[in-house]
Amino acid sequence: TLRSTSTGTPAAGIGVALDFAAETAAGNNEIGARIGAVTTDVTSTSEDFDLVISTMAAGAAVAEVGRHKSTGTYKMPVFTVANLPAGTAGEISFASNGRKNGEGAAAGTGVLVFHDGTAWRACDTGATVAA
Repeated sequence: TLRSTSTGTPAAGIGVALDFAAETAAGNNEIGARIGAVTTDVTSTSEDFDLVISTMAAGAAVAEVGRHKSTGTYKMPVFTVANLPAGTAGEISFASNGRKNGEGAAAGTGVLVFHDGTAWRACDTGATVAA
């Protein structure tokens, strides 16, 4: 059991995490991933926890890349169309300015996207996502 306790009144954000580290150079261990349980509500009998997934990219400190929310939904990374990363088949994300079917150029309100191994595509049309 991993446990976190406060020295005063607990507040939303208190939680625990398990770090995964590996040696990346002689004598150098890096935390490459983290799984954490974080409170979003600490009200007695109404507590809520999110499960947070964090990973290291390009040598930076681990950062949140996904969150299983207590509501049963999953929050994934959000990018603008221009900043979607190079992808591989099977990846999904959300393009915050991506256009849904019927939205005009530069008027996208956001769309779920998937990578088919060639391009990021809007889930509602299958077309290459555009801003």
